[in-house]
Amino acid sequence: MRWSAPLLALLACAPASKPSPGADTGTGTSDPTSDPGDDTTDPTSEPTPDTGEPTSGDDTGTAAPPSPYADCTSVVTYSTGGVTTSHYDADGRLSDYTYDADGDGSPEDSARYHWDVVGGVVQQSDWSTASGTSGTVWYDAHGHAERARTVSAAGTVDATYTNTHDASDRLVQVVTRTSAAAAITTTDYDGCELWTRQVIDLYGDGATLLESTSDWTYAAGCTPSSQRVGGSAVYTVDYDADGRPIEQRSGGAVTARWTWTCP
Repeated sequence: MRWSAPLLALLACAPASKPSPGADTGTGTSDPTSDPGDDTTDPTSEPTPDTGEPTSGDDTGTAAPPSPYADCTSVVTYSTGGVTTSHYDADGRLSDYTYDADGDGSPEDSARYHWDVVGGVVQQSDWSTASGTSGTVWYDAHGHAERARTVSAAGTVDATYTNTHDASDRLVQVVTRTSAAAAITTTDYDGCELWTRQVIDLYGDGATLLESTSDWTYAAGCTPSSQRVGGSAVYTVDYDADGRPIEQRSGGAVTARWTWTCP
């Protein structure tokens, strides 16, 4: 499978916010551009660009072309003054990040990730933050997240992901449910496994639906050059020639910029 763009922000319609550890699926791409999802326990969610890290439900974590994030370091500077610094391993999976809310050089939080990979497919990932929150994500035979658990001072939250694949084993749709709320989130993906539409059934009864859409422009193959998200929030993201996010804009203003250092 291809490597998707980075993702950590996990706020479906909230540009450039603090990254969410549970959001990274270990697919070799923590993807800020990926799909939306405001639940931090949702590794599949590839929301708004936030930390500029690749990942989530759009990447299978199976043997794939070299990830554009392999051995890279990304520094995301937000218009609010915050800074997120992330490091990726040789397979392009998120290793750790620090989040400095006011950019004063003293991070308010940090997280580390550990990936269990067999035959090129992610089996399980574990993460923990300096503030005391930890989580575990379990994956299906395709390397897509199917269960997750987050433990914090507030309690334990479990999430399940019902994945639908096409004949080529590409991710087509993910239905997410958590023990923390009745909401049911359905996310659709295109042929490059990047999210295109997400509907949140707020109370699980079909009465109140929140919808977001994502339109992608590709430079070549499945390498994204731009993304436009519409819904409760509207923003755009531009990518470099390797498919890594470099700038996010909302309402005509720049809300986040990525600086990449790669081999």
